[in-house]
Amino acid sequence: GLASPRELAVPLLRDDAAVAVLAVADKAAVYLEDDADLLRALASMAVDGLGALRARAALRASEARAELASDVADIGVWDWDIASGRVRVNDAYLRMLGLDPGARELDISQWNAMIHPDDRPRIAAEGEAALASDTRFQTEYRLRTAGGDWCHVLSRGRVFERDAEGRPLRMIGTHTDITELRRAEAALRAARSRLELALEGGDLGLDEANLVADTMRLAADDRYLGQIGLTRADGEFSLERWLEVMHPDDRERVRCAIDRSVRERAPLDVEYRILPGNDRLKWIASRGRPRSGPAGEVDRLMGASVEITERKEAEEALRD
Repeated sequence: GLASPRELAVPLLRDDAAVAVLAVADKAAVYLEDDADLLRALASMAVDGLGALRARAALRASEARAELASDVADIGVWDWDIASGRVRVNDAYLRMLGLDPGARELDISQWNAMIHPDDRPRIAAEGEAALASDTRFQTEYRLRTAGGDWCHVLSRGRVFERDAEGRPLRMIGTHTDITELRRAEAALRAARSRLELALEGGDLGLDEANLVADTMRLAADDRYLGQIGLTRADGEFSLERWLEVMHPDDRERVRCAIDRSVRERAPLDVEYRILPGNDRLKWIASRGRPRSGPAGEVDRLMGASVEITERKEAEEALRD
């Protein structure tokens, strides 16, 4: 330090480098070495205080950036003080559930009351397991919105703070609204169910030819396999197996029709005969369309087939 009978100065050090000088001066005072020691102690506390202020400022800036990012991404953030039962949430969380924008703090009982009754036992058990662990949890459940609808949320979080005896004090996590995803999945399941009913009612079989490989690879559902006298137990449904059960006189015509459909990107409409073992000869009508891959080339031919044996026999009877 710098000392004289009338003034005293000491440097403020951070990482062994002087960042400022703390000085006092009084014409009527006489400063001693004890005064210099006191000023050095004050300087050290000042540096520590400035460091703490910088750390708090950095933390606030980090929290502000995290708040902004979660708000832009529409991710709800919750912070549960377990001892008090209070849950702090961000604006995105409030918007997600249609809650009062000013209600940034919820009670845990209020939060639990919003959970769908069918989900509560599972969430209670998962919550107890999460409190006992320091690993991140992930689960899905439904929360009632202020408007009375159900919001499907993907919840992630973990315990961030424990006391000296290991009891959880604070848990932090996020909620992501996945309602539209779950609705889309439900709509897709319903559409598939309707399609299956339509296919079953019309006795339509589905088949697909993969044209990317050097050899055409075929796939078919059980109805189409049944139409041509095959089952899953007969092994892989290959091009060779398909041609084997087809009437010899129809094989070249069908292959030409497929080639033309792929080459011209035109619908396929072809009828052919099947020789299913010892059963009577069957007639099949197949219609399909070529599908293009990402590069624009035709990579698949997808179709539907129906047995038309009775119609063909009736037409033959009329000709006779």
